[in-house]
Amino acid sequence: MKMKEKNTFLFRGNKRTLYFMMLIALLAVGAIGYLLVPTSDTVSAQSSESSERNVQNLESFPSVGSNELATSDMIRNALSNRTNNLSDLFSSVSQLPCTEVGGEELGGRSFKAGVYCVPSARLAGEMVLDGGGDASAIFIFNVKGSLEAMRESNISLVNEAKSYNVFFVADNATIGEGSNFGASILAKNAIRVNNTARVAGKILSVSGEVDAPEAASPDGGGIGNLEICKRIVGNAAFLGDRVFNFTITNATGFSTTVQVRAGFCTSDILVPAGPATITESTTTNNLTGTGGSQSGGFALVAVNTLSPTPNTAGNLLNSSILSTRQAFITIGGTNSTSLNQLTVEFVNRPAFVGFVEICKQPAFITGSTTILDPDVQGTFSFTIAGVFAPGSNTVLQIFTVAVGQCTGAIAVTFPFDGPTPPAGTVRTGTVVVTELGGVDGSVLVATNTTIAGRAVGVTTFFANGGGSREVTVVEGGVATETIINFFNRARRGQLKVCKVAGFGVAPFTLFNFVVRGTGPTNLAGEIGLVNIPVTVAAGNCTIVTGFGGGLLNGQFQTFVAGSVIQIDEVGPTTLGGGTVFATGITTTTSFVSASTSIGQVRGAIRTEIGGTSAFANVIASSGTTEVTFTNVVFQPTILKVCKIAGPGVALGTSFTFNVTVAGTNANIPVTVTAGPAFQGGNCVLVPGTTLTGGSFNIGSTISITEAVAGTTTISGITSGTSTMVPITRGVTLTGAGGLVAGTTEVTFTNTGTGTTPTPTPTPTATPQPTPQPATCTPTTTVTEGDLFPGGIPSFLVTSGPGTVTVDHVNAGTGTRSITVVGTPINAVVNIPAFTPGTFDPVNVTFTTPNSTQSVDFTLRAASLFHSIFIRVRCPVTAQ
Repeated sequence: MKMKEKNTFLFRGNKRTLYFMMLIALLAVGAIGYLLVPTSDTVSAQSSESSERNVQNLESFPSVGSNELATSDMIRNALSNRTNNLSDLFSSVSQLPCTEVGGEELGGRSFKAGVYCVPSARLAGEMVLDGGGDASAIFIFNVKGSLEAMRESNISLVNEAKSYNVFFVADNATIGEGSNFGASILAKNAIRVNNTARVAGKILSVSGEVDAPEAASPDGGGIGNLEICKRIVGNAAFLGDRVFNFTITNATGFSTTVQVRAGFCTSDILVPAGPATITESTTTNNLTGTGGSQSGGFALVAVNTLSPTPNTAGNLLNSSILSTRQAFITIGGTNSTSLNQLTVEFVNRPAFVGFVEICKQPAFITGSTTILDPDVQGTFSFTIAGVFAPGSNTVLQIFTVAVGQCTGAIAVTFPFDGPTPPAGTVRTGTVVVTELGGVDGSVLVATNTTIAGRAVGVTTFFANGGGSREVTVVEGGVATETIINFFNRARRGQLKVCKVAGFGVAPFTLFNFVVRGTGPTNLAGEIGLVNIPVTVAAGNCTIVTGFGGGLLNGQFQTFVAGSVIQIDEVGPTTLGGGTVFATGITTTTSFVSASTSIGQVRGAIRTEIGGTSAFANVIASSGTTEVTFTNVVFQPTILKVCKIAGPGVALGTSFTFNVTVAGTNANIPVTVTAGPAFQGGNCVLVPGTTLTGGSFNIGSTISITEAVAGTTTISGITSGTSTMVPITRGVTLTGAGGLVAGTTEVTFTNTGTGTTPTPTPTPTATPQPTPQPATCTPTTTVTEGDLFPGGIPSFLVTSGPGTVTVDHVNAGTGTRSITVVGTPINAVVNIPAFTPGTFDPVNVTFTTPNSTQSVDFTLRAASLFHSIFIRVRCPVTAQ
């Protein structure tokens, strides 16, 4: 190869040639920037189109003889056929200075960027075009004769070479079947492209003889025409004299920048086929397109397509993101021209930017100006009107703030359609900031702005605990931001009192309480002391009624979070001749003092209610505080522990025992000295849990454990009164056979180590008839449960021999749970496993251990919103 001219087209030297001047003129005509007449509703900044054309004229291009680079945009625009004078275009390009290529065969050869002359061109196989790492590298092949691409031939593009920067100019062209021709073709005569071939770029014939399919190349297709228009709405005085800047990019590495004046459109922009992004810059220029730049001052409010048929040649405006000033398009690349180009209109209006910062704070607890509510915790969510989530023009961005913290400065754009403000005037706008609410245990109570006077109107409160406030935002940077504070307080707490029926207490036995605390005293919400009587059926729970329960719970009493609630159980004091005692009190929150505020049995004097009671003082918290009282009927028995001195143990040796009562805090130490066997040893009466004389409750479960005493070992544990279960170094007595009426006696015998103890004859117990298990067909009584009304219609209850069947109606949330309330009397109840939420029947079975006694137990069946109590009873079935 030899250089035909000293200076190539890409790097112009000092030599001026007629050919080069023709190319410059051609490129100038094809690349004129904004020549179209104004679109509707646009602003005209010039009186005639001719003056607009002068914005870019021949003088704006590199002069002949300079060393400036002719850009790829100039080449592509020159080949866009804007002037419809293909004959002049063909003639000009055919005469460009070039590098001679010896031989017609291009297959197997590699080329750098440049202009090449070939007598005739034949491509059989593959030719390589090397961009040298420059995505704008230009390749022009000037073929004096015919261009022929043989079957399955290929143009391989490497090192950033792009098909839209490759051009073949020939007398005529034929592209064979299966070929992948990554270039544009300009021919004087006929162009024939096989139906199975792919041509990546434009196909232009001077004679108009083109026979080609709508082919697309593997790297995204051919080249299509794009046009960008600019329209201004609102006060045109702010933007009517501005030139806007756009960048067009796609995944192939293509990138080009164009300008368009407000009220006008660009000329054709050749873009490679496939998805592309148009991004509008925030910086504008004055009418010369160069100086007088301004940043911001406008907002993108719409992106439209003005094409008569937007999908012509596969061109589409897919979507846009107004906040980032982006439009996402598809260029079909089916050899489109200005007649079926994609025209995209960007609509702007004057705007200014201000900043908002959101802070979340706990409010002071009720009645205090110094103590912040400790129950306000977690992370809260906010939105700002007009600030949209990334990628959306309709879905608001959600900002999250933890208690005691703030967001960063958040930019808010405000359209400005008013008159031009006086010099030095700062523009302002208003925006609504919303706390979404729904944070468990919290409710918005107030808002304000750090800079006084920027809050507008009053706070709007939502039923879910959130709310909103309108604030004023000032034009400018972060230094002039508006800080808005949202103050929350924990929701006032509700109290649920529950009753568990212990030994001797029948289900549904009514218990009376008095509840005292601080909360609303009337429907107006005035805070003060409340004193409310409460009745709870054994096996059930009751939410304390009163005022201020909040949304859908207005009938329930609420209490100030953090305040003390005092719950006193005042009756009944006796049942069936036995004294009623509270054996346990539990809560889901905190006791004021675990050592003094829980009355395990009645006996504490509560002068404010005029008597004695079991009581609990608890701390109200957000949500619902639950307090559960467990009661038994006290039927006293005396417990006696005895110690016999066996062989090797001296009389008078001290032994220590520990007596514990299940379900209580009772843990009683007892000391006994060893006595002679003939008198049954020495004995002590164990101090009872409440009464003098060592009284315990019949039916309670107790454990007696002997501590290790020197070298002695326990050689026997006997009782003439009770049935015992051995445990480590002791025994457990439970039920009616353990703690009996009158006196319950347990005797421990110890021997010294190495001494063979004398066996103690085991006393023969008086034979008792053995109760026989039986099955009975019960009667069932169904009552409304402890959730929302509607439980009875929600469940069907049937019974049979030893069974109770619960069947939820085929609607709602199904059967979620079935439990036994309290302690069954003479019944062993079996609840089968089932899937929560089932609509199938659930068969609960039971057996009666003692056929000589009646059966009585209670079931609780519940869905999410409804529940029932099922009392199951059988009379004595055998004598």
